[in-house]
Amino acid sequence: MLYKLYSYLKYVWLSKNQHGVHSPFVYDLITKSIYTQSKTNKSKKKRIIEGIFQHVTIKSYKKVGNPFMSFDSSKIQYSTDGLQLIHIENPTLIRSLKKETNQLIVIEKIHHNRHFENNWKVFLKSQPKIISLDFFVIGIVFAKDTQAKEHFILRA
Repeated sequence: MLYKLYSYLKYVWLSKNQHGVHSPFVYDLITKSIYTQSKTNKSKKKRIIEGIFQHVTIKSYKKVGNPFMSFDSSKIQYSTDGLQLIHIENPTLIRSLKKETNQLIVIEKIHHNRHFENNWKVFLKSQPKIISLDFFVIGIVFAKDTQAKEHFILRA
């Protein structure tokens, strides 16, 4: 429990809002989708996910583990040229994932404990072409061929 508090304080200190983001893709994602959801009474995770679903299209959906949060499939925009959505219960299960391009990976519990946080960091270091978004309660990874590696710690 003490580690989670330390991790949260570190997150608050390092996190930025849209003014600290210099990636056009991430800026559009958070300002036009995620931050517009913040006026609702939904949980932070739900606002983030529904905001992302407004911004991207999904080709397929796969669960790894037993994720706590379930997605409302009516909010997902499906398309044959969309991203493969992979929903992972915790960062320990990332090792079993076959990493490909054009994936949207949603990882729960990235700061739940020291072990999960270390797995999250190792995963991020091992991926060359990703955009990773750390919202403390959830981690979002966009894997794309055309993308330079970027990591953002964001408030939502």
